[in-house]
Amino acid sequence: MKPSEHDLSEPWKAVLLLAFGASTSALIATLGDVGARPLDLLLFGASLGALVTAGLWLWILAAKRSLGWGLAFMATIWVPYVNLVVASIYARRYWSEGARTPALLAIAGMVGQTIATLRVFFPSFTPPV
Repeated sequence: MKPSEHDLSEPWKAVLLLAFGASTSALIATLGDVGARPLDLLLFGASLGALVTAGLWLWILAAKRSLGWGLAFMATIWVPYVNLVVASIYARRYWSEGARTPALLAIAGMVGQTIATLRVFFPSFTPPV
């Protein structure tokens, strides 16, 4: 598959944007009543939204590539950490063929999740941003 074949159509880009916004908003609305600080809610929501969007993006690319990859993503989506392993194997294997952007988005989401977690466990922790 050529890199140009990994380009997503406009409807798929709209679905990814909607997934990012919906997952971020849902988490902020769900956790808004627990008394978390607004920065923590935004960071946690945005990083989770990035992970959801990157996972969906990689699944779309994998399903376009082959039925086997699409089924592998579908079979492991609910298995914690196994889904990350499958996604990272796919992203590493097809890094130069279009999987770079969603992989970098997932890495940014994981960094955001790490910072958000540190802020929960260590309230005096300030992100280096």
